[in-house]
Amino acid sequence: MSARTRNIILGLIAVAVIALTGYFFKSLKAGQQGARIDLTTLLPERPDALLVVTRPADFHRRIARSAHFQNVLAAPIPEAWLKLLGRDDLNASDIHLVLSPTAPLLLIRTGTRMVEKIQDWALFGYPPERLADGPIHYAYFPDTEGQFMGCYQHEGLFVASYSRKLLQDVAKRQLQPSTRQSWDREPLSQALARQKTPYYWLFHTGETRWTAAELTQPLPASPDSAADRQLLDSLKRYDSFLK
Repeated sequence: MSARTRNIILGLIAVAVIALTGYFFKSLKAGQQGARIDLTTLLPERPDALLVVTRPADFHRRIARSAHFQNVLAAPIPEAWLKLLGRDDLNASDIHLVLSPTAPLLLIRTGTRMVEKIQDWALFGYPPERLADGPIHYAYFPDTEGQFMGCYQHEGLFVASYSRKLLQDVAKRQLQPSTRQSWDREPLSQALARQKTPYYWLFHTGETRWTAAELTQPLPASPDSAADRQLLDSLKRYDSFLK
């Protein structure tokens, strides 16, 4: 090998290393920014319930793939999200699945390029329609019966919803964190801070009251645990999306 060829090869290797290093630190920075976001500040309306997962890998292995868990959530949660939550290669630091009065909302802190991953995993039959709005790049995946799952990823946070307005409202709040909310989020923030278990439900059970229910292990064969009963009671108020 000539000296000139060797120098070219070494130069290409150096460029590749620099590019990979830059991508790593960019992803790390995005993940750190996403980790600093208080997710309650992003919610345009007070939710009825939240499923919070702070240890996703353990959750995927123990709970998300179980038939019982999927049966309990089959009504309010889109099938594609159930498949997403069941993946062991999701590579997320935490997950918040929000049942709001308008539509379900999914928030995932991750350094993975989730929109591209969703395409690679073929969770939907067709590629998404893409729309850029300033720094936010939306992707709308066609789902069943004319519905579209909209999503975007910004600063280490992946957000998805079947309501375009809800998705865009969350994006606006992420870009402008000081935007005033129409509901008191402080009781919810305090309830989240009190939880020590890796995956649990939080239910809105009063004007300023939130009730926590841990997902039990092993899961029962039928939905008769306290968490399941609380969830089903909460879903009775969730008619807008179930119809």
